[in-house]
Amino acid sequence: MIKKLRNRLDLLFQTLQELGSYQLDRQSEVLAQVKTDDSMEDAWAANEVFSEVDLHTERRLLAFCKKEYGEYPVISEEFNAQSQPPPDAEYTIVIDPLDGTKPYLEGSVGFGISFGVMQRGCFLFGANFYPALDTLYYAFADSDGVFDQNHRQIPAPTQWASECYLSLGFYDLLREEHRTPERIQAALGVQVGKYPRSAIYIFKRILEGGTFAYMSRGAFLWDIGPSSLLLEKIGCPLLDLHGEKVNFQELTTPPFRHPAVVALPRGESASFLTRLQSILAPASCS
Repeated sequence: MIKKLRNRLDLLFQTLQELGSYQLDRQSEVLAQVKTDDSMEDAWAANEVFSEVDLHTERRLLAFCKKEYGEYPVISEEFNAQSQPPPDAEYTIVIDPLDGTKPYLEGSVGFGISFGVMQRGCFLFGANFYPALDTLYYAFADSDGVFDQNHRQIPAPTQWASECYLSLGFYDLLREEHRTPERIQAALGVQVGKYPRSAIYIFKRILEGGTFAYMSRGAFLWDIGPSSLLLEKIGCPLLDLHGEKVNFQELTTPPFRHPAVVALPRGESASFLTRLQSILAPASCS
C-alpha cells in the first residue's frame, strides 16, 4: 500500500487541496450543528459541534480511499467513529476531515485536514493540510524529515519558542486542582496559551518551532495519529504523562481516545513532565 501511496502521492495532495478549497468557499456561510442533546451554547463550550462541511469532506475522503485503497479499513471521525478495523488488518487509514471545527466556524485559519496510514498501530505515513494557509506537511516512516507539498524537506527546528498550549479539557483538568493560570505557568516554566485553535494548528507551530509543547486530555486517534509521525521526525514524540510513547494500536477500538498526551521536544520531556506532574493530582495522572 505504501508503495502505491508514494507513487500516487500528488493525487492525494490534489484531493486534499480540492477539499480545502471547498472548505474555504463554505466557511462564511456554514452553520454549526450539535453532536449531543445539549443546547448549542453547552455543545459549543464542550467542543461538541460539527457542520455539513465536516460531513461532506469526510464523504469525499472515504470515497477517495475506497477508490484508491478499497481493501483497507478506514477510521474517521464522523461516519464510522464507532466501528473498528478487523483484528487481522495490516494497514488502516486514519482521517480527520476537519480538525478545528470551532475555529473554522469562527472564520479562523486554525483548521486543517489530516490523513494517515498505520500498520498495526505504527504510522507509516502522515499528512496535514492547512487550507487557509495553503500549507501541506507530510512524512513517511522510512524517510528522514518532513516535506511540504512541493516535496521539499522543511528545516527541523533547533529550538522552540517558550510557549505551550493546553487543550480545553487539559486546561480544565489543571484548574480542577485549583491552580490559577499564573501558577500553572510558573510551575511549567513556559508561557501558557489558554485555548489553542486546534490540535492540528498547534502541531504546525511545533513543526515550525513556534510552540514548545501541546497537551491534550482525551485526544482521539484521528486528532493525533497522522500528526504523530511528523512530530517524531523533528524530535518531538507524542508521549503519555509517564513519558512513554503513545500506543496507537490501543486506540483502534472505540472510543479511539487516549486519556492524556503531550507533544514536546525529546530532550525536554523528562524535566517538563516532572514539572507537569507536580501540579497534577495523582488520581488525574493515572
